[in-house]
Amino acid sequence: MKKKNTYFLSFFFFLILFSFPAFAEEEIVLPGHTGTVNGIDVNKDGKFVVSGSNDKSIRVWESKTNKERLILENAHLAAIRTVKYSPAGNVIASGGEDYKIKLWRADKGTLVRNLGNHFGSVNDLDFHPDGRWLASAGSDQKIKIWDIQRGNVLNTFIGHQGEVFAICFNRKGNILASAGEDKTIRIWEVPSGRLLKTFAISHRNPVQYLQFSPDDKKIVSSGWQEVILWDVEKSTIIRVVSGQDVSAVAFSRSGKTLAVGGGHLKKTIKLWNITDGKTIAELEGSEGAISSLVFMPDDKILVSGGDDYQVRFWDLETKKQLFVD
Repeated sequence: MKKKNTYFLSFFFFLILFSFPAFAEEEIVLPGHTGTVNGIDVNKDGKFVVSGSNDKSIRVWESKTNKERLILENAHLAAIRTVKYSPAGNVIASGGEDYKIKLWRADKGTLVRNLGNHFGSVNDLDFHPDGRWLASAGSDQKIKIWDIQRGNVLNTFIGHQGEVFAICFNRKGNILASAGEDKTIRIWEVPSGRLLKTFAISHRNPVQYLQFSPDDKKIVSSGWQEVILWDVEKSTIIRVVSGQDVSAVAFSRSGKTLAVGGGHLKKTIKLWNITDGKTIAELEGSEGAISSLVFMPDDKILVSGGDDYQVRFWDLETKKQLFVD
C-alpha cells in the first residue's frame, strides 16, 4: 500500500510540472537570436537597429524600447555574416555563408532583389554614401561593386591573396578600403578599381575589421591581437590602441572615441580616446565575445552583438546596459 501511494504521488507531481511549465526554469524562452550576432547596423535617424545572425535570421529592433519590430526567419540558407542599412534607410542589404547578397525593404521586410553572389561566403557589405552602389567582400578573394538599381556588377577588384573580411567607403565615396586574410590593407579608387596603395603589413593575424574615421583622415583596423590607427594619406601607423583578444571595433560618429570589443577571453567593450589612446571606460555585462559594434547617430548609445546571441544597448553616459530587467 505504501509503495502504491509513492507511485501515485510521483505521478501527481509529474502532472503538476508539465501542466504548469512556468514553474520550470528551462521553459522560459527569451526573444531574440538563437545564434551568434555577426552583424549590426543602425538607420540614419537612429530609430531602428538591424541584426544578422548565425541562426539565418534578420531582426529589426526599435532603439528606444529594444523591442523586435521585424523578424525575417531563414532570410538566408546559411549563417548571415553582415547586414547594412542603405544611406536613406529604406533598404537593408544582407550577405551570408550561402554566398548570396540580398536587398530587403526596411519597413516591411519583403525581398527587393537577389543581388548576386560570390563564389564563397559574403563577409562584409558597405553602401556607397550616395546609395547608388553596394560593395561586397567575399571569401573568393574578390571585392565587387554592384549597381543597386540595375542589379549588375560594375567592377570587380582583385588583389588580395586570401579571403577579404572587411571593406568600407570613405565619406566622399571616391575610395574604398579593404582588408583580409593576407593581413594587408588596400586602398582602391572607386569605381575604376585602381589600386592606389597598400599599407605595410603590421598585423600578426588576418585583419577582420576596418573603418574610416568621420573625417576620412584615419582608418582603424583590427586583427585578433591588435587594433591599429592609421594615417590614410601617409599610410603610417598613428597608434596601436589595443594589444590582445580583439573581436570588433567601431568609431564614434564624432570620431573622438573608439569602441573595441573583446573576444572570448575578455567579453568586455573598451572605449578609447582617439587623441591620447587612453581608456575612457570598460563596459561589462556581455556573456560572450563581442562580434559587432555600432554607435547611434548621437553617440549617446553603443549597440553590440555577440556570441551570447544578444543585441545589447549601452548608455555611454552611465556606462550601463539599457533594457536590463
